Amino acid sequence: MGVVMAVKKNGVICIASDTMTISGGSRKHTLDDVADTEKIIKWGSSYIGTAGHPTWSLVLQNYVCHRKQPALSTKEQIFEELLKMHEALKEKYHFSPSRDDDDAFEPIGFESLIVNAHGIFQTYYFGSLQQFIHFAAVGTGAAYALGALHALYDRLDSAEEIAKKALAAVVEFDDSSGFPGVFYTVKSQ
Repeated sequence: MGVVMAVKKNGVICIASDTMTISGGSRKHTLDDVADTEKIIKWGSSYIGTAGHPTWSLVLQNYVCHRKQPALSTKEQIFEELLKMHEALKEKYHFSPSRDDDDAFEPIGFESLIVNAHGIFQTYYFGSLQQFIHFAAVGTGAAYALGALHALYDRLDSAEEIAKKALAAVVEFDDSSGFPGVFYTVKSQ
């Protein structure tokens, strides 16, 4: 799974990820092994990162290349797009959402970070979302990333520098995360 994280500092937002994928339950791959282990895709002026199953990146890439980029500047706009994407996941990509009787909603099946000039947005497994002021993370390394981002935030001035150091901490402790890292920045409003 790995990690995708985002941090906002001094008018800049950096979204970052590791590049490790795991196939067959145990074989680890990085950019040194395979050509495309990217967990972050660009859609218009937004970056979307997911650290779930490697198929999610393929699905997201295919989904965004067949759709005009909507406005993703508010929680409401992002939620509307999640609803459209959920229908496409079931119809076009044969996504089979598993649902317990206790679940109030059908899961969308993945978590993601969406970063653009309007902020850092995190989507959750059941389709809810939040906007974060300083930082957020998803994936198996999220707890390590959040701890590192918290510890580094007041000590460093650059969003990218904070993300690089936080990723180093994640790779050190999370067996599902590995170098090299990928970093993108946007100016925030």
